[in-house]
Amino acid sequence: MFDKPQATHVVGTENDGSTIRAVALSLTRGKLHVDSFFDFSPQKETDNEGNFSDPYTAEQKNQLGALARRYMVVSSMEMENVLVRTLELKLKKQKDIDAVFISQAEPIIPYPIENGVLDKFIAFQDKESTRLTVLAVRKDHLNQHIKEWNELHVEPEVVSAEPQALALFANYFAAQTEPFYALHLGVHRSLCVLIDQGKLINAQSIPMGVAALLGKEIDSSSIEPLRQIVTRTIYALAKQLRGKKIDKLLLVGVGSSVNGLPEALTTPISKSLIELPQEGFSGFSKEKLKEFALPIGAALSALPLKCDQINFRQKEFSDPSPWKRLKKPLAIYFILCFALAIAIHLFGDAYVDHQEVQVKESYLKLLDTMNKPYIEFEKEFTAKNPSDRDLPFGETIAIKVLTKEEIQSRLKHLEKEIQATPQIFPLQPHIPLVSDVLAWLGTHPAFAGLNKGDGEAKEGEDAPQSLQIETFHYVLVKRPEPNKKQEKYQVKIDLDFTSPSPKMAREFHDALITPNEIVDPKAEIKWNSNRDGYHTSFYLKDKTIYPILGQGK
Repeated sequence: MFDKPQATHVVGTENDGSTIRAVALSLTRGKLHVDSFFDFSPQKETDNEGNFSDPYTAEQKNQLGALARRYMVVSSMEMENVLVRTLELKLKKQKDIDAVFISQAEPIIPYPIENGVLDKFIAFQDKESTRLTVLAVRKDHLNQHIKEWNELHVEPEVVSAEPQALALFANYFAAQTEPFYALHLGVHRSLCVLIDQGKLINAQSIPMGVAALLGKEIDSSSIEPLRQIVTRTIYALAKQLRGKKIDKLLLVGVGSSVNGLPEALTTPISKSLIELPQEGFSGFSKEKLKEFALPIGAALSALPLKCDQINFRQKEFSDPSPWKRLKKPLAIYFILCFALAIAIHLFGDAYVDHQEVQVKESYLKLLDTMNKPYIEFEKEFTAKNPSDRDLPFGETIAIKVLTKEEIQSRLKHLEKEIQATPQIFPLQPHIPLVSDVLAWLGTHPAFAGLNKGDGEAKEGEDAPQSLQIETFHYVLVKRPEPNKKQEKYQVKIDLDFTSPSPKMAREFHDALITPNEIVDPKAEIKWNSNRDGYHTSFYLKDKTIYPILGQGK
């Protein structure tokens, strides 16, 4: 089947022959809003040359044209031109139903199937069969309907049917669990539909309106012709649901506001009136809501509300400009895509520039690690690999202007140099000697006998108590070897001592963990105590310069 267009902004319209009504609805976050509504009476006039002029004022034309450009326009085929039939099929799958729908519907249409346009929706479905509600319209009537709207400078994108529009309105505002009637009383014509379980079962046109009753006193004689035809219509529709009691009726349209008319029509046939909710739409009174029932129902059919949509604009009657409302959103979409592409491009360039800066910084760190100043290395490199750049004699290329390819060529040169360099390791460590460690210990006040805040011992006085070294071990635990050339020199000190007070021991411990020239702060420092005896172990700083790897720890 053909796709049925939907939109979140829809204009429902109605043309009852004397008045055009339009309601613009929008659906935002599942909530329905009324954006605008208006009605006017078009009058065809001729100019001096006999040509028809626009049937409405410039203001009305601009208002309707603006809505038609921004919103999806939905019109409804008049009830007198629409057939409503029921079709039973022993099928369940939608694709199977679509495949046989036209051929199975042909016997229930009173004119050749090729002269009509048909649409359907599922009214009931069980495990074995499907009951469809079929709506049909003759092509000449559909063509005339579209032509009439085109004369108003409006191109309806969806052509629904008045009975389905009325059923959708009734279900949205006055949903009932039991079957009920919805009667629309127009100015010149009316229609009545039968609804069961939220589905349109059947409908019938009433060739009479309330034009003769408007502005007049209502009495039994004036409404008798309308009452009789309404009564016959209701009883005729009741045959569609034999065995079910139908005692409720929803009355809408212009006639629903005529004083005394609703009661005069429903009392003789014992039907109770269904009242619409008090709030209705924001900006709509209950009377206005009833008057605009058909255009509201038409708009509901094209909103994404899971409604049963009827659309007679099929095949040769399809909307000639299905993309017109999408031009602006598509233009915005492509503009945003273009802006996003530019943003990604700029971000990519910035990221690449940042990466190049990082590479250059890493390159400078590598040269520093290998004890090769940048300028000296550049002179060495350009001497062996002449540059294509036009540089003054004696000048080198600045690091900022080096390209990735030039840095890569320099890295290859360094790699070859490293590979050509024999793997050597330092035999002479540069670490503190035993004397250096003892001298450092001797300068600490706790070992020198100088308490914090005290001077040297005066002549004739006993020397201040101090820490006493019991054992001192100086051990070379790691060193480079022919089979371990990447190893570093590491010396461990194990020290046992006694302290006259815990305070002096803590002061020495603080001296070990405080940055100094002897103790390696990155290595482990152990500390144990047993009464006045203490044991500590720590590692000495390694200041040896290692080939290629550069400065040691």
